[in-house]
Amino acid sequence: MVKEITPNDEKKVWLAKMVAHFSFCFMWAFGGSFNSKTQEFKIDGLVQEHFSKVKYPNNEEPVFSYFINPKDLKPVNWSTEVPKEF
Repeated sequence: MVKEITPNDEKKVWLAKMVAHFSFCFMWAFGGSFNSKTQEFKIDGLVQEHFSKVKYPNNEEPVFSYFINPKDLKPVNWSTEVPKEF
């Protein structure tokens, strides 16, 4: 049996999309001009802390290594989409 989607469900989906995409925009708006690893990791921690509903992998790669997949709203490493030549 398929569950009926209610307006409340639509609101939750919309909110999840906004949070995921806003985290990506926040990260690049405030951290895109940083030029040192120290500064990058400060933004990394900030994004991980304040956008915890977006499950960025917690590893050695900063959040800048990821983009938001619009289909499932999960962070995906850029290396899966961008050829190594770039």
